[in-house]
Amino acid sequence: MQPSPHCNTRAATSLFPSTSIRLPHERPCAELQRRGSPERAATIHFHSTTAVANWPRHNRQASSLLAGSRILVVEDDCLIATDLVCAIEEAGAYVIGPASSVASAQRLIKPAAEPSAAILDIRLDCELVFTIADTLLELGIPLIFYSAFECDLLPERFEGIRFVSKSLSPSDAVRVLQMEMALERADCRDLLADSEPEESVVRITVALLEIARNLTGDQEAASILVETALNQALECSGMRPPDTAIFRWLLEMMEDAWMSGRWLH
Repeated sequence: MQPSPHCNTRAATSLFPSTSIRLPHERPCAELQRRGSPERAATIHFHSTTAVANWPRHNRQASSLLAGSRILVVEDDCLIATDLVCAIEEAGAYVIGPASSVASAQRLIKPAAEPSAAILDIRLDCELVFTIADTLLELGIPLIFYSAFECDLLPERFEGIRFVSKSLSPSDAVRVLQMEMALERADCRDLLADSEPEESVVRITVALLEIARNLTGDQEAASILVETALNQALECSGMRPPDTAIFRWLLEMMEDAWMSGRWLH
């Protein structure tokens, strides 16, 4: 479904109840303003001293969050494993593995050098990777499943774990892992729970900014990424499912902007 080319003031007001919000931010000029009228679409703008065009091109898909991290890869397809390794190393992280069996993966999870995060295929030849996932979750290590396995067949205990279909590229899987790590570091998963949270737009926006800063490693770039997501949300304000928390919905908008690179234009 294509977003509406305009969003009216009523929709903008329902999404952002305040007309002008000053956010806690490293830069005093960072102010979120809602501009609009019944005749003109509302937009969100973060005042920024650096345009996205001036952000170094080689940093645009990099993430300080992954730089120096240790990412466990559990994958038995040699070509896919190679592509995952390349994508992870391009993001500045180190690869643990790849492991092609449950036993070899278990041996790589060492107390002295625990992974920072993990990407797990679900089916390894005749084995399932669920015992590895259980071990990682017990250690508090973020992970995603990257598999052609049907996600509906996952055990209920993994309901909150991101599943990425292999219809997406290994590079996309690594970006999804970055989103999960950024969300984990921001410590705001409670905002995902309620369909109509009591929290103010300030807390939601600050949480989005922190996640974006974790992703990009740059405050100005984070502002641009969140600005893109919020404007997309305003255009689609009538499309949010009523049982979906507004923070989860906005996070999906930001992930879409991050994955597609649309925020760079």
